[in-house]
Amino acid sequence: MEGWLKLFREIENWEWYKDNNVKSVFFHLLIKACIKDVKYKGMVIKRGSLLTVIESKNNDKASLSNELGLTAKEVRTALKKLQKTGEIMIETTNKFTVITVVNFSKYQDSDYDKGQTKGEQRENKGQTKDEQRASIEEENKEEIEVKEVKENKKSVPDKPAVNFSPPSIDEVKNYCQERQNNVDADNFVNFYSSKGWYVGKNKMKDWKASVRTWERNVKKEGESNGGYKKHSDVNAENTKYPEDPERERLLQAARKRGEIGDTECDF
Repeated sequence: MEGWLKLFREIENWEWYKDNNVKSVFFHLLIKACIKDVKYKGMVIKRGSLLTVIESKNNDKASLSNELGLTAKEVRTALKKLQKTGEIMIETTNKFTVITVVNFSKYQDSDYDKGQTKGEQRENKGQTKDEQRASIEEENKEEIEVKEVKENKKSVPDKPAVNFSPPSIDEVKNYCQERQNNVDADNFVNFYSSKGWYVGKNKMKDWKASVRTWERNVKKEGESNGGYKKHSDVNAENTKYPEDPERERLLQAARKRGEIGDTECDF
């Protein structure tokens, strides 16, 4: 028989590779299988199949047992293992057995592929193109979906930034009167105006929230002095602001320059 078989090195990882009987039987089937469809006594032996007998009563007659030098039992055991793992298919009659190697094309030589009919080549080529086309269409579909998601994200308008507008003294007074918190609106506005309306390192976003914080600090200070005092009862020059690291730094710098005394505060 002409031609050769392709045998990949990964065959070493095959589950039956270390089973010598199974390996011998399988390799023998690859070698003996038809490389093209063959007619035999009114039936067609398909490519990748072979017509054989497992055991011959006459030792001179071809059989798998005689060809491999194995007993009929060893051959049958090997065939059952190969059939169980899907390597081969078996059809048995009262006269012979037809064995088909499932993935025969995987092991077939390239010379046979070159000798295929144009119709077979066109069929195989068409299948490849269909698979490639399906793969390309799937990739394009995924790209389109990703693009649409990105465009949808862009189309969603960003939330407009909240522009902070410093309140007037009257606005702060009105809000403080609503809350009845005794916070001095003049001191509040003057203090944060001197800081550029920053709270720590961040630009103020909600002056009403800052008023409420100021309110809590003033209340705590009053409680620490033995009772809550109304701001109107305290001289403006003695009014204490909520603790603020930045303000303390400015005060210390002013004291070093001799601009204010230890107890004076102009802002």
